[in-house]
Amino acid sequence: MGLARSVPLSPFGFYILTSIPVSHFGIGIDTARYAKATAKRLAAAKLDSILDIPYMYPELAKKLHNAAKSSTAHAIDEVQEELVKAKLKEIFAGKQQSLTLLKTKRGAWDSLPDGPHQRIHSIKGIGLQTAAALVAKMVKIDRFQTDAALIGYFGIFPEETNTSGTNRDGTPKLGTSFRMCKKGNDLVRRLLYTAAQSAAKHNPAVRVLFARQAAMAKPYNVILGHCMAKLLRQVYAVWSKDEDFDREYETKQKLAKEKEKAVGPSVVEPQSKEVTTTDSKVVEEKHNGKRPPLNFAAFKSQLSIAEVLRSHNWKEGTSRGQQLRGPCPIHNGDDKGRSFAVHVGKNTYCCHSCQSKGNALDLLVALSNHSLHEAAWG
Repeated sequence: MGLARSVPLSPFGFYILTSIPVSHFGIGIDTARYAKATAKRLAAAKLDSILDIPYMYPELAKKLHNAAKSSTAHAIDEVQEELVKAKLKEIFAGKQQSLTLLKTKRGAWDSLPDGPHQRIHSIKGIGLQTAAALVAKMVKIDRFQTDAALIGYFGIFPEETNTSGTNRDGTPKLGTSFRMCKKGNDLVRRLLYTAAQSAAKHNPAVRVLFARQAAMAKPYNVILGHCMAKLLRQVYAVWSKDEDFDREYETKQKLAKEKEKAVGPSVVEPQSKEVTTTDSKVVEEKHNGKRPPLNFAAFKSQLSIAEVLRSHNWKEGTSRGQQLRGPCPIHNGDDKGRSFAVHVGKNTYCCHSCQSKGNALDLLVALSNHSLHEAAWG
């Protein structure tokens, strides 16, 4: 009865129900007696005859009978019937071929030596074929120092291009536009595009990202580009750490950051409460030459990215509101370049060439070429 309830009431559904052996659906009973029960014969048959079909019940038999009478499929001739049979055979053959190919791929994947690369398959949205393609192209995670380097390797970032010519309505195109970079392996990029569509439904972190980008009214392809980059970050994380994908990782990290922001880093209290005025050299000896603790959360909130760039004599190329563009001061880009983007309001930056990005404190560290603690004190 479960099979009959799931069959759609369409001419093609009639044919599948009555002319394809039920063994194809995993039930395993002989239905040769009903192989000729096409929609045409259903329309001419009596209800008692239709009820002889296995797993048929009166309510469905009546629906099938009435639908067959009103359907154009009851006028099907022998030629059309043979064409439908040939098409169905082709469909089932293609399905069988796909299953055989999938079995071969799984065997090849399982034959790989054990290693952290197998963790990729645990990410929601990345199937066996995508995981195999990523491993084949990446070979070793040690080739990539950061997740940004991995994203750049497959070209999952926007690229600025000069716009020329005319639009469809005849108006000239002005200025520049952004599109997905064309570098990277085409097969992996296509598989990641499909994986991003699946991850947007089943991967919690990607699903949140997709919803956030959609709320900003961004185009669908742009949103999927962000999702593809997110998947590559997850690939880098599970492979480099040799850990399975954790659905709650993003939530845990967010809670930890909120707790640190609210409480602040731990500060070592001095052993003595006595306040004295001493020479700076004495203080250095007391702390063994080390800097005292610093509240990075407070320092970060007071640091302006515009001040950081001004202190390093950065010259902006173009500006649009709070967004600035110009040469990258980190990798010393061309003076005419515009790969380095700054958002003064958000206090963030990113370079589409060297893939460096972050907040004002991150930029200060990158430009000073010192540790986070030394850059903050400097």
